[in-house]
Amino acid sequence: MLYNFEDMADLLGDELLTQEVTETAVSKAEQWLYVLADRLGVSKDKVIRSFTIDELVLAYIYREVCVNKSYALPGSYTSNGSTDDFYSKKLEYYEARIKLLESRITPEQLTGNPTEYKDIIVSSGYDFNVILGAMRPQAAKIDSHGVIMVIRGETMPGDNSVQSEMQQELFVEVWGRNDDPDLSVGYELIANLETKLEKIMTKLRDDCGCLNPNMCILQDSGYQIIDIKCTSKVGDHDSVRPLIGTQYRFVARLINLNEETNGGIY
Repeated sequence: MLYNFEDMADLLGDELLTQEVTETAVSKAEQWLYVLADRLGVSKDKVIRSFTIDELVLAYIYREVCVNKSYALPGSYTSNGSTDDFYSKKLEYYEARIKLLESRITPEQLTGNPTEYKDIIVSSGYDFNVILGAMRPQAAKIDSHGVIMVIRGETMPGDNSVQSEMQQELFVEVWGRNDDPDLSVGYELIANLETKLEKIMTKLRDDCGCLNPNMCILQDSGYQIIDIKCTSKVGDHDSVRPLIGTQYRFVARLINLNEETNGGIY
């Protein structure tokens, strides 16, 4: 079990509902987490705890409390004896919160293993230092070889008419450093780094289009990239010289290979 009733005191914070939380509610909430994991193609033994996962499980717990208590004690928590059902109102809130959190959680968050995206760049052969997540450029030890930051953005539902599809937003930043007072030298550096990154991403898109399983199948999560495209490219406006960088926004379309349709487009 990831969540034990005895250890939940530090997490529970809803003043109205915390006193109503039971061991059964905690256990059932964890089962709902595994239902989501299964939907995302992640086996329950690979799921780990994190801040976001804890927030989702808390919402599951409070939803269970609300479902059990809704309309059981009409007027108990009103100041004027009216029959407003606060549990029903809380239920609406936590249903909406669960929907929001579930829409943003990815297989990588469930497993704590986003390295599949990083490995695509690392394996390209270019001498980039690849960092997962956003970091202040000044703290990233950037040199002329370049640093790439892979940053997860929004997770969105895709076209589910044939098979479950999701769209994953990724921000990829490429940074270099040049201390020459001639700013044009820095521009030449970042242009070369951009060319390298764009070759990597173009090859990835081509490999996905050719159904190269070594590139388009994310082995740990069980998802297949069916397309990935750049939607914007923005420079840093020379804001942190001698560092210079560019941010790309990519949107990847992925399908779940672990569904009963088994195999995606193969």
